[in-house]
Amino acid sequence: MIAGAELAMASAYYYRGEDIFDGTLNLQPTLWLGWAFERAELAAELWGAFPLHDRQRLRPVRDEVDLTLQATIAASERLELSAGLLLSFVPADGADPFTEALVGASLDLGAGFSVEVAAAVALESETGIHVQAGPAWTGALGSAFELELAATVGGSRYRGEDAAFTELALSAALTADLGAGFAASMSALYGYSPATRRQIPAVSVALARGW
Repeated sequence: MIAGAELAMASAYYYRGEDIFDGTLNLQPTLWLGWAFERAELAAELWGAFPLHDRQRLRPVRDEVDLTLQATIAASERLELSAGLLLSFVPADGADPFTEALVGASLDLGAGFSVEVAAAVALESETGIHVQAGPAWTGALGSAFELELAATVGGSRYRGEDAAFTELALSAALTADLGAGFAASMSALYGYSPATRRQIPAVSVALARGW
């Protein structure tokens, strides 16, 4: 079994081409548990997003808590497939949890390159699907640093709404191994929503501890 915790501070809460907290500084803590088997892995993750100011104005969306349960299997040496369930809570709005079924695939292209495709299917009254895909590259910088670069495109189709090209995002993350199970990271993201023609830059810093 593996376990870990992370605390991140972000300048925006970016989600599928939207800035949920409208540029408000926020904390994003994460707790996770994982169980690894020969060709499969089970994981449970608890994540939250909590704005640090303008909390009254953000009451309908503030203090989100998400629980994700996911299983991943190695279909081959280079291909991984995953399936899971997301339960999203926003206690302040008094609504029932929002539920999505998750499926995804990741193909290792070698030399640090990979391509990922993921889909989230809404299981509530707003039945629909969000699909996103993109390439990524991960490489070591010396013995203690790792750099990850990624690009993502995404689109949605929900009941009663036209299909929409919702996001184009570029991101970079630098992670440092601090030893004793600790890691620190800095990341930057530029998101653009063709649907709203809005640009969303965001930066974050995080400290994580694994066991």
